[in-house]
Amino acid sequence: MFLNYLKEELQFIFTNRKLLVLLFIAPIFLTLWFGGAYIKSYVDDVPIAVLDQDNTSLSRTLVSYFNDNEHFQVVYTAQNEAELKEAIEKNIVFAGIYIQPNFYENIKKGNQSKVLLLTNGTNTVIANNVYAGAVPIVQTVSAGASIQMIEAKGSLPKNEAKNIALAFQFTDRTLYDPTMTYMNYLILGFVAVFVQQINLSGMSLLIGRNTRDLAEEHTLIKIGAKFFAITFCLVTTFGFTLFLSYRLFSIPITGNIFLALLMAIVFALSLLCPAILFFALFKNEVKFAQFSFTLAMPIFLTSGYVWPISQMPLPLVTVVKIIWPFIYFARPFSDVLMKGATFSSVGGDIAKMILYTVIYLPISIFILKKVYIKERYTKENYIGQSI
Repeated sequence: MFLNYLKEELQFIFTNRKLLVLLFIAPIFLTLWFGGAYIKSYVDDVPIAVLDQDNTSLSRTLVSYFNDNEHFQVVYTAQNEAELKEAIEKNIVFAGIYIQPNFYENIKKGNQSKVLLLTNGTNTVIANNVYAGAVPIVQTVSAGASIQMIEAKGSLPKNEAKNIALAFQFTDRTLYDPTMTYMNYLILGFVAVFVQQINLSGMSLLIGRNTRDLAEEHTLIKIGAKFFAITFCLVTTFGFTLFLSYRLFSIPITGNIFLALLMAIVFALSLLCPAILFFALFKNEVKFAQFSFTLAMPIFLTSGYVWPISQMPLPLVTVVKIIWPFIYFARPFSDVLMKGATFSSVGGDIAKMILYTVIYLPISIFILKKVYIKERYTKENYIGQSI
């Protein structure tokens, strides 16, 4: 019986243009679309303005460091502070470097001198890149100036002056993703969202084709056939999207692909619950799709992928964990592929998705049966009374 139902579902999928596009073309297209948007590893050549009110060899050296750096491009020279701020306000530049008067003179006297970095905080991506690129430049020039001053004042050899100016050195090593690019950070999160939305939309089409029959008899077997049919298609395209991410966008996938696929399958299983429930409530594929896509953004933003769960209010996290399984999938899925996390690390999340399914699937099926069987009896009674 199960195999017959499974055969029917597969035949329906492969003869339905909408499902073919949704399950096979959409995931690949969306991966290429979003991957193409973030194909540049960094935000380079950020236009900046300079206000140099010192105009000494040291200040000009500092400006040249910015201009020679691949992250920056000095495109505007301001004459005063008002001009500098106006250039940022009008989006002529995204940042400004303000070197105050007597900058070099204060350094020679041993007084502290400041360089002001103005950034457009309305775009956090650019602002973070500007800050991250500017700090090493200023620190490098500052250390060089300090060494020169120590050499001049104490007549110390260059190596000793350097050791005094740089009392300790800071080194770092970034694990798993040394380049720290936005592409590597975001693309696997997008893939997780694609799995969710395409699975929900696909299940709505499969449930919608014979909802009343589904509710009346052999419900669990029929739902199982629909799940296996759509999961077979999704696993195929899902594996191909990971291959594209690795080959085209150089995503550092070093973990166990089969464990990631297992997580995707368990996640798809857990999504049966909201899919059945939504269709029972909306009884319409269009309304179902509208509601599910409305939920996509808040679900993604509260999943712990973009913003750490530990930094979110506990009541909110508790509610999210209770009502939706994405929080158990997105970040652990990325950890498996990029960090090489093992089953022992993500087994708890897999178990929670299974528990979510065990609790909510019977509830969803009960509501589906109650809604559609009640609707059938209401119509039959109405027809009987009319006759």
